[in-house]
Parts: sequence; C-alpha cells; structure tokens
Amino acid sequence: SVLELVFRVATFTQLCLLFLILLKNRETNRSYYYTALLALGIASYMLAPLVVHQWQWGVAGYPIVILAIVVPALFWYFANAVFNDGFVPRPWVKWLLIATAWLGFGAFCNSTGSGEPCRVNLFPVPDWIAQTAKLLWIAAAFIAVLKDWQADLVESRRRLRLLVVVAGGCYMATIVIVELFLRNEVTAVAELVNVSVLSLVVTALCIHFLGINRTNVFANM
Repeated sequence: SVLELVFRVATFTQLCLLFLILLKNRETNRSYYYTALLALGIASYMLAPLVVHQWQWGVAGYPIVILAIVVPALFWYFANAVFNDGFVPRPWVKWLLIATAWLGFGAFCNSTGSGEPCRVNLFPVPDWIAQTAKLLWIAAAFIAVLKDWQADLVESRRRLRLLVVVAGGCYMATIVIVELFLRNEVTAVAELVNVSVLSLVVTALCIHFLGINRTNVFANM
C-alpha cells in the first residue's frame, strides 16, 4: 500500500540520519558505534522488501538484503556494548556473523517469494535453519542483557535493560518466528501495523537524539 511505502521510506530516512549522527559521535561513547550499525541494519530491514519486490534492484539490492538478515547479530553487538563494561568482541564472532549472513542469503535465494530468481549461485539453505540462527543471536543478546541485572547499580541502565529485553528483543524474536511459521499468512494490515509501530519507535528515538540542548545556536537567540 501507499501508506506502507511512506512509512518504510520515512523510517529508513530517519534511521540513516541517526546512523550518521551516532557514527560521527562514536568517540564520545563507545556504544554509539554498535548502535549506529544496528540502526543501519534496521534501516535495511525496512527497505529490503521494496528493493526486492517493488523496485526489483536485482544484485544492487543484495547488500541491503544481507544487512537486513544480520539485524539479530547486530542486536547482540549492541546489547553487549551497552551493558557489558569493557566489551571487546572476540575475533571468531565475526565469522559467526558472516555464517549467519550466508545462511540467510542462501535461504533468501531458495525462497519462492524473493520476487525474482536469485542471481547468485549459493547452496540452497532451508529457511528454518536461517531463522534459527537469528533466534540464537537474539537469545545470546538476552543473556548479555540479563546477566548481572541485579548487580547493575545504575538505575537508568537497569530500566534500559528491561526496555531492550521487552520492547526490542521480544519484538524482534516475534518477527523472526512469524517469518518462520506464518510467512504466507501475514496480511497487508498486519504488515502495515508492524511498519507503523517501528516508524513511531524510530521517530521517538530521533526526537531524543536530535533534541535541542543548551549549546544549540537557537538556545541563545
């Protein structure tokens, strides 16, 4: 629908702006870098159905599809960077991310709903394997968030843990499970609700990060 198209493009634009702002300020906060990557991944998730089904970008759209696939992995990086002091990802973790991208893209190419024949020859991967890999990343992120919850002395960060678990991880896990078991039963209305909710959440985040502060030039007028 036109409304869904508007929501997707608007949310994608906001997330790209958020990505650039966080990336620019990554030196001031170590978690901004991973938050920026997560924002870019979610932006790709919002745009992927358009570049595949409607605009049919072909090979040019595959990087966006791959970024959308690894959103759960980026969520794990984000959760560890925010809640684990001194987080440094181990070198082998990136290979798990690459494997997740390979499995997801193989399932995408094997899917009859990809919109067009896949132009990359990959070993066909069953969709349930790719979705299970995503769920494992989300479960690992849950563990990272819930670990040392009671020992966290910063109250605002404890509340953020709950927000990330309930509003972020559970919502993401629900989307993955729906894609796994109910992909062909999702109605246009349900998809519109999903996109609109994400759009509202992203708008709230952008208002928070782009708020006028005391150092803003307009505050001195």
